[in-house]
Amino acid sequence: MSLFSSLNLARLALGAHQTAIQTVGQNIANAATPGYARQRVHLTPTPSDDLVYARLGTGVNVSRIERIVDQHLEATLRGARSDLANLTEQNRIWSLTESIFNDLEGGGLSEALGEFFDAMQDLSVNPDDPTARSLLLEQGSSLSSTFRFLDARVRDLRIGLDEDVRGEVLEINRLTAELASLNSAIIAAEDGGVHGQTANDLRTQRDVVLGELAERIDIRVIENSTGGVQVLTGSEMLVHDGISRDLQVIARADGDIPYGEVRFADDGTLLQPEGGRIAALLAGRDAVLPDLRAQLDGIASTLIRGFNAIHSGGEGLSRLTEVLSSNSVNDREAPLISAGLPFPVESGSFVLQVVTEGNGAVESFNIDLDVDSMSLVDIAERINETAGVAHPGLSAVVTADGRLEIQSSDPGVTFTFRDDDTGALAALGVNGLFTGSTARDIDISSVLLDDPGLLAAGFGGGAGDNGAINAMLALRDEGLFAAGNSFEGHYGALVGEIGLNSAEAREHLTNQVSITTAIQNQRESLSGVNIDEEAISLVSYQRAYQGAARFLNVVDRLLETLINSV
Repeated sequence: MSLFSSLNLARLALGAHQTAIQTVGQNIANAATPGYARQRVHLTPTPSDDLVYARLGTGVNVSRIERIVDQHLEATLRGARSDLANLTEQNRIWSLTESIFNDLEGGGLSEALGEFFDAMQDLSVNPDDPTARSLLLEQGSSLSSTFRFLDARVRDLRIGLDEDVRGEVLEINRLTAELASLNSAIIAAEDGGVHGQTANDLRTQRDVVLGELAERIDIRVIENSTGGVQVLTGSEMLVHDGISRDLQVIARADGDIPYGEVRFADDGTLLQPEGGRIAALLAGRDAVLPDLRAQLDGIASTLIRGFNAIHSGGEGLSRLTEVLSSNSVNDREAPLISAGLPFPVESGSFVLQVVTEGNGAVESFNIDLDVDSMSLVDIAERINETAGVAHPGLSAVVTADGRLEIQSSDPGVTFTFRDDDTGALAALGVNGLFTGSTARDIDISSVLLDDPGLLAAGFGGGAGDNGAINAMLALRDEGLFAAGNSFEGHYGALVGEIGLNSAEAREHLTNQVSITTAIQNQRESLSGVNIDEEAISLVSYQRAYQGAARFLNVVDRLLETLINSV
């Protein structure tokens, strides 16, 4: 081996240990960088020379710079982060929902229901008292306002979640595009995996982006032989090497609420995530809140239908001279069963009682109704053919907007309704206590607010008749809902269910935080930077570098001696 070979050996040693020192410096510089995986230099001796009598080493080379990662652990951590983001969002949604239906501080629906029924109890004691009548109508208005307030809060929360979904779609598209770009850069830097080169820093950047994407949507990652990765959610591809698939939001509407349907832009496939933040947002927007709104509507519609069914057949301090239904049909000529009424109707009959005020004569006209064949126009004609013929001043018409109107042009002729076994009067909103059909539009009849004397406390039994009020008051304890619950009991069960779901969401989130933290700590113990360990490595490589420099100095002097002696 010549002195020139020794020079090359020193050169290789200096270069190798300089690379090692630089790698340690890179680790220390990124000790606080989120998601950074430490790197380690692998040094291997170069091939030795055959001197016949022995083999002599020729130096050292850097065989590779390894990124210390466990891909299985990385995938496990991504899954844990996805679950954590999903449960965090679920907890937020249930907490917001619980705050809407929280009756603990008063002013909620439970209190409004109680005050409404209490006012009804007071009126049943004094059915002719104008103050008690006004108070009942006032409490009914307050109850209606509470229903509408709760419905609006749920609606606003659902719209807010839809906006969050749209934001998540933008972020997912950004991240998948970034992953496609990083894939292309890694494939180019590693020469497609042909020469075994590893783009460590680019791979670290890609892992960071994959972690961010996993928080937004559940993903599965498959690495290709070229160094690029495929990213899938369910069975749908999000990223393949340098290509990403964008998501788009398609405008849709659910009743009065607009929302965005998330589909893949290239083929229109519906996105159906099972994890990540977007899955929780979609579940909250499309399942949890619509169900709660439907349950709230169920309470309101049951209340409207039940009270109106009784009130329509009742009588106030004065009888009716005109009435206009609060609900309309969508087709004046269609059979009533398919005319779009908010409540079900059945075939049967109701009685229209006409009173001649001068002599107190009462005539009852039976209005038969076949809901499968008769339209609202047919009902109006039946009234005109019976009561209208006997009392020419009384007439029934169907308005242009599909509502039933009955009028008596003779002030001395009034009318009331009795014995409706069809449900048609309540469905149409004829002489009802409430208007509307859902929590969104429930209200006290404006006719009654203008004239509280029309509030039907009795069934025509004269002064002190409280039959209708007592019948409506009995609805307070009637089991009109599942499991035989009353209005207050059913709503209480709904609030309790919301509280239970909220508590479960908090518990699951707490558990997932512990799981994710444990996996994160395990990952950090393997891939994270330990400053003390790096400092020890730095000193070791520094001394090796210094030794190589001294060796180079000795060889240089030997060459100088050799040259000068010639």
